[in-house]
Amino acid sequence: YARVDNKKTKIQTSGALLKEKMPEKSSQIDEKVEERTERIEDRADNRKDQLEEKKVRIEDQLEKKLVNITVRRAAILSATWNRLDKLATRIDSRIEKNSAINVDTSTAKGYVAEARLALTAAQETLKSVSIESAKADIIVAFESTKMNLKKAHTKLNEAVQSLKTAKSAITTETKT
Repeated sequence: YARVDNKKTKIQTSGALLKEKMPEKSSQIDEKVEERTERIEDRADNRKDQLEEKKVRIEDQLEKKLVNITVRRAAILSATWNRLDKLATRIDSRIEKNSAINVDTSTAKGYVAEARLALTAAQETLKSVSIESAKADIIVAFESTKMNLKKAHTKLNEAVQSLKTAKSAITTETKT
């Protein structure tokens, strides 16, 4: 029985020791929990800051891309306008040459006039676009410019066909 009594006293002694150390241990545990909580909150705050910085950086990149796309597209449309304007000038020259040999060029002149109106409208719309404009306004302006340029191209093609038809009619008459 001495063993049992010895074990009982050990258990009672260790229980008493645990009760004495309990407040000390619980305060240590509380401190560790607080430290962990602070670290987690710090990491969360850092992550939020990083995400905010990344969001700002991405927004800046998107803004730069939008500006680059706008400038590039405006340059393309402007170059198209220049080519069509030169083409209209060459067709005007051809109309004058054909008028000199008594070819009926009235239809071709009408088509070129319509093409010039479309080119003017396209140029005005293109000039109205600015980088500060809203994205939707830019898109609408570019689509309008593109539509006017297509219309001018079609009218210039019709003018050339009209000249060919009128000239072939004169050539056919002179042969007979």
